[in-house]
Amino acid sequence: MPDYTRNELNEALKDCAREPVHRPGAIQPNGCLLSTDLAIDRLFQVSANLEDILGISPADALAGDAIQLLGPQLVHRLRSRAVDEIVSPAIGEVVRLPVGSVEHRFSVRHYRSGQRAVVELELQQAEPDDGQLPSRSAWLQPVSTAGSPEQVLESLVRIVRQLSGFDRVMVYRFDEDDHGSVVAESRAPEADSYLGHHFPASDIPAQVRHLYSINPVRSIPDATAESVPLVPEVDPDDPAPLDLSPGNLRAVSPIHQSYLQNMGVGASLSIAIHDEDRLWGLLACHGLVPRPLSPSMLDDVSVLVQVAASRLMLLQANSEARYRQRIRQSRELMLIRDTGIIPTLDDLIRWYGANWLALFEASGLVLLNGDRRFCFGATPAADKLDRLTAYFACQQGQQPWYTHSLANSELAGWYEQGDPCGLLAVRLPVTRNRIGWLLFFRPGQKQTRTWAGRPEDNAERDPQGKLFLTPRHSFSAWTETVEDMSEPWLEVERLAALDLGEDLALVLFSREIDQLNTSLIDANRRLQKLAQTDTLTGLPNRRLLEDRVELSLARALRHNQSMALLFLDLDGFKKINDTLGHRAGDKMLQGVAERLQNLVRHSDAVARLGGDEFVILLDEIEAPGDAGILADKVLQVFSPPFELEGEMLTVSFSMGIAVYPAHGDSFRKLMHHADVAMYQAKSEGRNTYRFYSDLK
Repeated sequence: MPDYTRNELNEALKDCAREPVHRPGAIQPNGCLLSTDLAIDRLFQVSANLEDILGISPADALAGDAIQLLGPQLVHRLRSRAVDEIVSPAIGEVVRLPVGSVEHRFSVRHYRSGQRAVVELELQQAEPDDGQLPSRSAWLQPVSTAGSPEQVLESLVRIVRQLSGFDRVMVYRFDEDDHGSVVAESRAPEADSYLGHHFPASDIPAQVRHLYSINPVRSIPDATAESVPLVPEVDPDDPAPLDLSPGNLRAVSPIHQSYLQNMGVGASLSIAIHDEDRLWGLLACHGLVPRPLSPSMLDDVSVLVQVAASRLMLLQANSEARYRQRIRQSRELMLIRDTGIIPTLDDLIRWYGANWLALFEASGLVLLNGDRRFCFGATPAADKLDRLTAYFACQQGQQPWYTHSLANSELAGWYEQGDPCGLLAVRLPVTRNRIGWLLFFRPGQKQTRTWAGRPEDNAERDPQGKLFLTPRHSFSAWTETVEDMSEPWLEVERLAALDLGEDLALVLFSREIDQLNTSLIDANRRLQKLAQTDTLTGLPNRRLLEDRVELSLARALRHNQSMALLFLDLDGFKKINDTLGHRAGDKMLQGVAERLQNLVRHSDAVARLGGDEFVILLDEIEAPGDAGILADKVLQVFSPPFELEGEMLTVSFSMGIAVYPAHGDSFRKLMHHADVAMYQAKSEGRNTYRFYSDLK
């Protein structure tokens, strides 16, 4: 039994999270560090190993200036480059410097920390024999053309191990709870396998994950080496410790050094894999003994990871696009069903229930409308639905509500063994006095997780009795069986549920209006606005856009003219919602709508489909090139930034263009072709447009 309380452990966890890993006051011994003023003239601190690296003692170096230590040529080159800019995220410029009577090669890195310029000189080993390595195109090609995410990752780890010689190369992916798992691996026979193993979030704490957004590369050539302190320990003119985040030489945290040694790792290289601004995972390389890398090799591995990340995210985007298309088709079927009668909730569930369960990989669904409920598939018992109904009637929080483990949520008191474990809930604002909910349920799946050692917090006491965390001593496989969890709800599924909820709200509202007396004029106005316009921007919605396109097609056919649809998708809109909140995102969408409306003619139309998707209808154009002219104007008019929450944010679009009659003779065909062209523009770099004809 542990000799500490839960409160003591929580305090130890907080202390760990506050560890200033970016300001260690020391470096790794494979190079040296200089801290100067911003003009790179006066020296304030140097690393204690300066004499070993450059042949001059710290005291003698501090008595002189930067030119005396580095020479006028290098200092001039550093001064000519802005100290706030780093040329490469992996390595710096390679130079030759005399050390005694012998010239040595160094990788020079130059960055800013507060009012100091930091110069790192990393001693370089001999370059590998290029004739023994495959050409860059030979190792890029398998990664850049892989047809699935699994193939991308398998090619990445295999080629990186072949190039670098590391004993074990892994791809480590983070989940929503910041736990990690090894999803791809290539290793030497003598290296232990961690493929499929899970690691707790505390192994890579929040402040360390944040460092990868500043510097995506973390190289530890010798995990056994002692760190080298700075001399003097404190800057005589500025007591603030140096922020070494952008550098390569930042010393290894003692906890992490013990962690690597307990794991049997002598050298480590980690390179971040980002999905836009989110840390998706890491390429993690381990050597069983210390292993320095040449600057060109480090650069090659970094490039390979960037190519793999781009391919991986493109494949993921394509998969999500196909899913969104399936959702869009389901929504269209619900909205355009030409029966002449507004469907009842029973009709909706009967017609579309099976399709919705398949789309959301759910086992059951419940549609709540006031005190009425409509069920399809495997759903909880009536008494439990009563409790769920009462709970969601009081919920006004962020949409949607979801969990993949009801047993560990605020609804744990409702849950019993055998009940569905996953729940996705979307609010349906039907009227001012009635709130509806769409609930999707997922069954629990018996999951076996293999952890690299037991995922528990190890703690010890210092001589003063204060508790502190220690790294695990064993990484032997430990298997855990989990039964009260479903498959997690993916972000694309949560967004799709919101879109479906909007359509259901429209149908429910229409049904209620249809049952009211025709004299309720105000209710009819709300119905018309909800049916034809987007409530956030006031733009036409998809239904009204379709009507206008059909009229435009009829005129174009009658007068033997052309018309065009421009499909616009905001680039990086998710980042605004994540960083500034949905209120700022809504304000951005309203500003976007206003600028787009000011661009078009009175006979044209701008519509919002939902989320960050807009469509422009160009009516009666003389030639397809007119659509390109408007697309150029869109790119130009959005070059000035928006001011949101005190920040200036630039907006860009990826656009696809379909022209009648070349690309279709119906609304659906033109929309589909414009959508395909838009995804091509997004995959080619964003902030641009493509005609569907360009894809043929």
